[in-house]
Amino acid sequence: MTTEYTIELIQPDEAGVAFFLTYYKAFRLEALQNDPSFFGSTYAREAPMPDEFWRNRVLNPSAKTYVAVDLADRGILSSVTMVRDVPVPPELRTHLANGTAHDEGDMMHWAVNGVYTAPRARRRGIAREVMTAAIKGTRDISSSEERPCLITVLVKNDNTSARALYEKLGFEVTECSEEEDTTRLVLWPADKK
Repeated sequence: MTTEYTIELIQPDEAGVAFFLTYYKAFRLEALQNDPSFFGSTYAREAPMPDEFWRNRVLNPSAKTYVAVDLADRGILSSVTMVRDVPVPPELRTHLANGTAHDEGDMMHWAVNGVYTAPRARRRGIAREVMTAAIKGTRDISSSEERPCLITVLVKNDNTSARALYEKLGFEVTECSEEEDTTRLVLWPADKK
């Protein structure tokens, strides 16, 4: 049976807060329980957090959360949060200095965060659709502010399916750290290519 779904940006308003508290919070906590190695946080840390913690997440003007929502029950199938204007990692500064017309201060740097797809929704292209919508949304915001868009993501070295997804979307590996067990991938501004 095929699940019908839609891709949505959770809006930073009261309806978005209600959706976040009703659906996203449960989705996130389930993800932290089912696949704790995918995240930098833990179920033990986030489960006792009050609603104000979750409210602040959706109302954060620097974060945009995109979700695939099951049309039958409004449950979340997949999600990604894009966080803007985080500092450019030092190891990328050299890359940016060699081959782009923009200096680092002009960049709107977005970090991919909190990516997760429920087990029942995996291997169906849903995560790719959510990421595609998130990339388009971040690029649209950057373009509206006339700033080049740089998108980065850190992936655990053993998470080969996530890395493959990002590479299919055009991300390039810039750094592998055995010590930190992570790989950094970058989606460069259009003029960097």
